[in-house]
Amino acid sequence: MLARYIKPSLEKILLPISKKIPNILTPNHLSFFGSFLNLVVGTVFALGKVQLAGFLLLVAGFFDLLDGAYARFLGQAKKFGAFWDSVLDRYSDLFIIGGIIFYFARAHQSTYVLLSILTLAGFVTISYAKARAENIIKSCDTGLMERPERILVLSAGSILNSLKPTMWILTFLCHQTAIQRIWYTYRQIKYEETKEKTARISKGEGTV
Repeated sequence: MLARYIKPSLEKILLPISKKIPNILTPNHLSFFGSFLNLVVGTVFALGKVQLAGFLLLVAGFFDLLDGAYARFLGQAKKFGAFWDSVLDRYSDLFIIGGIIFYFARAHQSTYVLLSILTLAGFVTISYAKARAENIIKSCDTGLMERPERILVLSAGSILNSLKPTMWILTFLCHQTAIQRIWYTYRQIKYEETKEKTARISKGEGTV
């Protein structure tokens, strides 16, 4: 949701940066580097350096945005690139939340270990619901907590050294978004089925 409104402004910032990237690098290289940075973020979380991890998460998030802008600058915004980026994003989510789970486990905070696992389930379900829905309906971008929002909330909470309340917020909002996407997809399918049925009846195909 957030990216929809700030994308035009971001493009103005990222395009000049894209022009300065060496030609030997491809957008897929940047996607991989961003995912590697998220592995570092997860490791830093696991070591208990929560505020540092929050700052590094913003840096990794920047590369998540830059790869797309660079692909558009080169005219290489291709289907495999989008697929590759999406797969690496899922690995990044696992790295980040996995590090947080390890951090709470080391501190013997079993409640927050469970909460982090629920947050990870929310991250995965949001993405899976969108991917699966778009095999059936045109698009499924509904809901508050898309990936940029999740990263911003987690980064802000970490930088403010408020990781525990942040995990409560993420757990609730992520599952709320997943449920919202399920409901949206259900309504869209019902709408399409009703429209098709009405069209058949108008043509006399639904009458005996």
